[in-house]
Amino acid sequence: LLSHQPDIARTPASTMKLVPSFIALDTLGADFVWHTRVYHTGIVIGEKLLGDLIIQGSGDPKMTHERLQQLLYKVKATGIRHIDGDIIVDSAIFNHVTKDPAAFDNAPLRPYNASPDGFLVNFSTIAIQSYPLDNVQAQLTYTPQLADYKLPSTINIRSSACGQARYSLAPQWQATQLTFDTSLPDNCGNHAFYVAYPDAKDFAARVIKAKWQALDNTLTGNVIAQETPYNNKNPTSARGLAALPMSPLPIVSYPSLNLTQQIYDINHFSNNVMTEQVALSIDAYHKPSDEAVNPTINKTVAKAINSQRSLYQFGKPTTTSYPAALQTINEWWQTHLSTPPPHLTNGSGLCRDCTISAANLSELLIYAYSHPSFDAYVNSLGIAGVSGTISAHSERLPESNAIGRAWIKTGTLNNVTSMAGYVKGLSGQDYVVVGLINNEQTLNAYTARPVLDAMLDWTAQH
Repeated sequence: LLSHQPDIARTPASTMKLVPSFIALDTLGADFVWHTRVYHTGIVIGEKLLGDLIIQGSGDPKMTHERLQQLLYKVKATGIRHIDGDIIVDSAIFNHVTKDPAAFDNAPLRPYNASPDGFLVNFSTIAIQSYPLDNVQAQLTYTPQLADYKLPSTINIRSSACGQARYSLAPQWQATQLTFDTSLPDNCGNHAFYVAYPDAKDFAARVIKAKWQALDNTLTGNVIAQETPYNNKNPTSARGLAALPMSPLPIVSYPSLNLTQQIYDINHFSNNVMTEQVALSIDAYHKPSDEAVNPTINKTVAKAINSQRSLYQFGKPTTTSYPAALQTINEWWQTHLSTPPPHLTNGSGLCRDCTISAANLSELLIYAYSHPSFDAYVNSLGIAGVSGTISAHSERLPESNAIGRAWIKTGTLNNVTSMAGYVKGLSGQDYVVVGLINNEQTLNAYTARPVLDAMLDWTAQH
């Protein structure tokens, strides 16, 4: 119908999420699940494990604190309630993916700046709920709880509008306690706000310990979260039976929500860290076996190779990193599409140096339209005026023909506003729409967005 400067590469903001979410559907499959596996060393006598419990991270994008509790409950159901050793978290599937949470916009406590991790727990984010007690103080509760970490139970109240209370409180994550540099506005009332913890591995370790103890279990050692693979020949714990050089024994395999459910959260709610988990997983899981790469490896040789592996190594995905994952995405694009691949430095679009053209993104969306997993893809997008990040379209343009007829991913940075997805015209024809607006100066998204709203409305009229 219409195009304007479609070949100029621009910063897409969160519309870039459309790239890894579809490539994951194509390479991994709509029903793909991540399996977090639990092993133990040593032996179990009665309800006591004389050894270490090992959690092998899978890169699951949505290991919420509730799902972590279910995982630990399954461990307890195997007959282990007391661990005379350590809990070791192996997050080696993702290598060197931690970023400086303040680097993008100097807002390290905002959940959208959280780093990915091989065993990401609750998006490395804690929910803080405030309840006014009187005119002087409010009570605070925290979800999830953090072991061996002091969280203040009350906060002083000041007379003020609530506004951006979660950030104006200026919470400080100290070594062993959380502090607030100011008081809570009295206008907040019962208020929930979310704060990112600066270290994904330390956060996971503290939540695991708190959850394990909440199940009325005990642990004599520590929870150790590490990026290096667990090595049974050189165990972290060197106490008693845990120090024996024996292969860890598998006891629990806990499946994630499937990829279709995960990308719904990614594209509907624009979850950055979940997108990073998926982008990294594309490389970690979509790799051929040694035998497929080298068909000259006969069954005898393959059997000899496998005999040297411990049970812990079977089913373990390949370790990946950002360079490897982004290269895999680049290669997929060059194999399946004709336009140049986008320039990526991460998967979520939370970057100012990531670029893609409208022609690039349009070709991807057209390719996806005839794909077997298209339903999973399009249903992950917000519906104009109804749901997701495009729900406010009906407030901005109440008479829009696109309301309920457009499936859209939006994107916003301080100099970017964007929309991309699909529109069903009044004629019944389906259309691909992409709009990317950039400005060298800070952009007033509320001024620029009506241009893209009009694009949706105009397209829907056809």
